[in-house]
Amino acid sequence: MRKRGFSKEEKHQNPQIVLSLLVSIDGYPLAFDVFEGNKFEGHTMLPILDTFKQKHDLEKLVIIADNRLLSSQNIKELQEKGYEFILGTSIKNESNEIKEKILSLKLKNGESKIIEKTDDLRLIISYSDKRAKKDKNNRERGLKRLGKKIKIRQINKIKHQ
Repeated sequence: MRKRGFSKEEKHQNPQIVLSLLVSIDGYPLAFDVFEGNKFEGHTMLPILDTFKQKHDLEKLVIIADNRLLSSQNIKELQEKGYEFILGTSIKNESNEIKEKILSLKLKNGESKIIEKTDDLRLIISYSDKRAKKDKNNRERGLKRLGKKIKIRQINKIKHQ
């Protein structure tokens, strides 16, 4: 099962395994499974959900997951299997039309609105001053890093002329 795959620690050359963990709303472990190290984590969600639902003979299971597990295929399969779900995502993953709708809301700190995305999908948009400040700082740090890389490349280009 140990295979080279995506590594959040950027150690792609090292063999690893993927652990899929299902937790309760309070963070208590409910189930786990182990997958090959080269398996994309987004492909581990449905197998563990299906097994858990069947094992415990559950009629209804509401899934809350972040955007790493969000893919159009996963959403399609969740819908086909009758799961209810809340998936966290960011604006950058949406179409330009949806982005425009979101940005036109002009939400204030703590406010939320619902946007109908399709007949059966809605977006709950929330705004936080604290998060906006964090995102702004992250963008500024990213721009500074990019600026440094550009300067280094320009200097190296001049040196080699």
